[in-house]
Amino acid sequence: MKKHTIFTLSLVACMALSLSSVTAQVLAQGPMVGELTVKKTTPTLPTTNEQEVLSDITKHIGKTIDDFSDLLAFYNTDVEFVLSFQISKSGKIEQITSSGSCKSPIAAALVKDLEDLGKVRPVVRDGVAIERQFRIPVRFEKS
Repeated sequence: MKKHTIFTLSLVACMALSLSSVTAQVLAQGPMVGELTVKKTTPTLPTTNEQEVLSDITKHIGKTIDDFSDLLAFYNTDVEFVLSFQISKSGKIEQITSSGSCKSPIAAALVKDLEDLGKVRPVVRDGVAIERQFRIPVRFEKS
């Protein structure tokens, strides 16, 4: 009976040693699942006023086009072109052009109008003024 008791005690001691080594291994690898805290991060998109600046410019162009009603009546076909320009960090409208294929007086008048406008709100991204290139397609349909 003594041999059986000694074997049981040895077995219990081995199990206790192996359990403590398993615990030590888990702690060495990292925190237990119950101790983990997961930080939720949502990606933040850059904040910009680009749409507002572009909207202000297109509204200005729209008002200018209303003044061209006599000129628009002159055309018997559709007129289509693209206005390109850059807004500097200070809000100055620069490098204003219309697409090369369009030499209409309407395109020239809109380029001149943007040159006269001169300055708008600068485009701001994440609190910093940036230079930004824009292209605005313009189409007049003869009805």
